[in-house]
Amino acid sequence: YRDVADVYGRMYRTIEEMESYGQDKDNKKPYIQCEYAHAMGNSVGNLQKYWDVFDKYDNMQGGYIWEWVEQSIKMTDQNTGEEYFSYGGDWGDEDFTDGNFCANGLVSADRTVQPELQEVKKVYQEIKIKDVDVVNGKINIKNEFLFTNTEKYQGNWELRADDKVIQQGNFDISVDPLSSKEMTIPFTTPEIIPGT
Repeated sequence: YRDVADVYGRMYRTIEEMESYGQDKDNKKPYIQCEYAHAMGNSVGNLQKYWDVFDKYDNMQGGYIWEWVEQSIKMTDQNTGEEYFSYGGDWGDEDFTDGNFCANGLVSADRTVQPELQEVKKVYQEIKIKDVDVVNGKINIKNEFLFTNTEKYQGNWELRADDKVIQQGNFDISVDPLSSKEMTIPFTTPEIIPGT
């Protein structure tokens, strides 16, 4: 299908396979993982590594996490009266079931947020801050919004010693869409106290 499709994608490619596709200059079609980062149990832990590759190459576009919501059914235990989310095998169908394989979402069946959704939110955020020379307060702010300048946001910083705030402040953030800018956090180098 490579010759007729507008995009190229396979599910669950390794990061090394994605790197290989991204590095090949002959691969002009956008690469989209039609399914990746299976969210079952305590998963999605290497999502940042995937997005480091997606961000590195122009032909890498992203992917679709499997999956958004769990498909369990709320039932009540007849003996205890306790409610629980049921799945395959809970109805005596052990021979024809995928077991708990339907319990693999970023949110629970009742739409309760799972912890891994917080990681997805962090990795997907449009404003990214990287250390340039943090000892001297220099950072790089990258704005991945397509049309929005970051000026409507405000940067906040804290300098801590022994988990106590010793300096704090705000700084203006103004970065044009799809660009980055180096900024300096306006802190004063503190006196170094042994043991802190």
